[in-house]
Amino acid sequence: MSDKGRTPLVVAAATLVLFASACSTGGGRRVDVNALLRNDATTSTSSSAASASATSALAGDTATGNTTAPTAAAGTASTVKGKSATSVAGRATSAPVRIGFHLSKDLGAAYTALGAKNAPPDSTPYVRNLVNWINDHGGIAGRKIDPVFHLSNPLDGSFDAEGQATCTDFADDNHVFAVISGAVLPTIVTADCLSKKHVPLIWDYHYVVDGQQWKQYLPYLYMPFSVNADRMGFYVDVLASGGYFDAGARVAIVRYDLDQHARFVANVLRPRLAAHHVNVVDEVALNHPDSAAQAADVGAQIGSAILRMRAERVDHVLFVPTGGAVPFLFMSASQAQGFKPRYAMNSLDIPYFVTDQAPAGQLHGALAVGWSPPSDVYPAQLPPPNDATKLCYQAAQNTSIARFCDALFFLKAAVERAGRFDAAALRTAVESMGTSFQPVYSIADTFGPGRHDGASAARLVRFDDGCGCFNYTGPTIDIG
Repeated sequence: MSDKGRTPLVVAAATLVLFASACSTGGGRRVDVNALLRNDATTSTSSSAASASATSALAGDTATGNTTAPTAAAGTASTVKGKSATSVAGRATSAPVRIGFHLSKDLGAAYTALGAKNAPPDSTPYVRNLVNWINDHGGIAGRKIDPVFHLSNPLDGSFDAEGQATCTDFADDNHVFAVISGAVLPTIVTADCLSKKHVPLIWDYHYVVDGQQWKQYLPYLYMPFSVNADRMGFYVDVLASGGYFDAGARVAIVRYDLDQHARFVANVLRPRLAAHHVNVVDEVALNHPDSAAQAADVGAQIGSAILRMRAERVDHVLFVPTGGAVPFLFMSASQAQGFKPRYAMNSLDIPYFVTDQAPAGQLHGALAVGWSPPSDVYPAQLPPPNDATKLCYQAAQNTSIARFCDALFFLKAAVERAGRFDAAALRTAVESMGTSFQPVYSIADTFGPGRHDGASAARLVRFDDGCGCFNYTGPTIDIG
């Protein structure tokens, strides 16, 4: 279907969904780093002491008898390529280690052009700040990070082609040890390519990966803040305990026409919904856009689906996560048609982003299941920062790159636990970490054999009409 005859608003809105996963703590909002650091009513630990504690914790859980290389807490590594080793805090250092950083490009300009709210800042300078801080405090296992940056613009060509180019740049042209990716690029191609080239990928991105995919990419794919779709049945259970499925609820499931989405619905969502006696009256499978040029077609499909849902008297819409893309488009189209169902989503749909963009009234009664505070709520609603989060904010001097901190701290902890820069040793180290890693981008993490997706605790998140925001409510729940 061509774009002819569509309103500019629909086309622009459809394109905007590509930027959803760029959002993290702070986004484009002005956030006082020091104010967030002070927002810790649960501890009197000073900022400097907290930083030292977090720095030490990055090496792993030595208190439980786990063996790990110690983190250098003082001194600055002065090694550069081609020069002899120097000493950092009494420890020999060697040549820098190349790590790839996959970031987004020109998101601010895209938001401005589309009239979107609260564009995230360019992450590059803050990631550099973070890398410099790590290098100034012992590097990783005594080696400085030599960062290699690859910037992706989601408006340039197909997502798959850009994913392949990213992999080629890191693996073939620059021979990096590992890649940290948080760029807005909704494709599995980068993970697929890097795994075939035996390059570890720490992917802190809002993308559904199920057990079948994990079996394929497991030796090299790590998603510290995420959840394997096969263990996401708690999504329905927490919603049910929060009163989402009121008596007589008529539910529609909305997803992409992707194999892992279809498996997730068939193997996880529908069985759990049936167990709670929920009436599913429709399941909508939208085409997954392969490029920005195809994104407008999603909006047209949603418009047709809403007409059908209204005829079916659907009053609850449950989203399979799409990085906030489908909820944003769906709510815009619903508002135009006067359709206001009760919505449900989870952290992989970035409730924070959806709140910023949703038309007034669309989120009334909405619930989410959240395990990633920076994805779930506005800065004012964030829980008190833990030591790792404090360190992230201080080192990066910005609150918008929490997931990059999370990924780099995770890599540092795992490598120092392994004692060497080796993909096989990295896997062994991660699978022995248990609950020792303190995350920045999730409530709690647990790792184990075959378990490279970390999130292990969640809370119900309820939309508050008074503040126009999501708030955590109820206890923290163990999600395995």
